[in-house]
Amino acid sequence: MIVFYDGGCGLCHGFVRFVLRYGPADIRFAPQANPRAGTIMVRLDSGSDLIRSDAVLAVIDRFGGRWRWLVQIFRWIPRPLRDATYDLIARVRNRISKAPEQSCPIVPPELRGRFMQ
Repeated sequence: MIVFYDGGCGLCHGFVRFVLRYGPADIRFAPQANPRAGTIMVRLDSGSDLIRSDAVLAVIDRFGGRWRWLVQIFRWIPRPLRDATYDLIARVRNRISKAPEQSCPIVPPELRGRFMQ
C-alpha cells in the first residue's frame, strides 16, 4: 500500500505521522507534486486506487486490531456523506492545521525506506 499525500498540508503530515506511529511497517508514502485538491490517494497492493474517505479507511483498516472496529463503524455511513465530510475538512484544513515549514520535512534514517521519491 502506498499513501500519496499533499506534501504542503499540515493535516496530511499529521495523518502520515499517525500512520507511522500506529500502522504496520509495510505502508509506504509518497508526497504528491500536484495534489488533487488536498485529496489523499492510496494505491492498494492490487494496483487499484482509492481516494477521499475510502482511502483513509483503507489505511486505518490495515492497522488491524481494534482499529478495524472503528473502520467498520464508519463504513456503515454512506460514502457520499463520508466524502462530503472529507471535502469539508479538506476545505478548512489550513485553518485546522498549520502547513509545515518544509513541504517534505527531514525523515529520520530508520523511516526513509518507507518514503518514495
